Amino acid sequence: MSEQRLPPVSRTHDPESSKIAERKLAPKRISLINLAYRAVKKWPDRTCDELCANMQAQYGEDAPKDRHALSKRLSDLKNIGHIEASKEPRKCKAVGTAQVTWRAT
Repeated sequence: MSEQRLPPVSRTHDPESSKIAERKLAPKRISLINLAYRAVKKWPDRTCDELCANMQAQYGEDAPKDRHALSKRLSDLKNIGHIEASKEPRKCKAVGTAQVTWRAT
């Protein structure tokens, strides 16, 4: 997945230090995006929390530490058109709250 196709994390009015940090962390972001995409393809129609639990069990140290990190990367994938969210949320089996599910496009 190309780094140039990703939406920027820093904003145009952010200080230069934010842009430097974004460039420094780009490889890690790309790696997690690729891992998230593989997970969505492997476990379609899962919620973010379900995907996170599956990834932690399957990938161990390489998996996102919590659902918030994964949620950001799912958003990146959605914004570049690689995945889509379900139209209706359902009860998440991992935490019991209503959440959308994800699948590759």
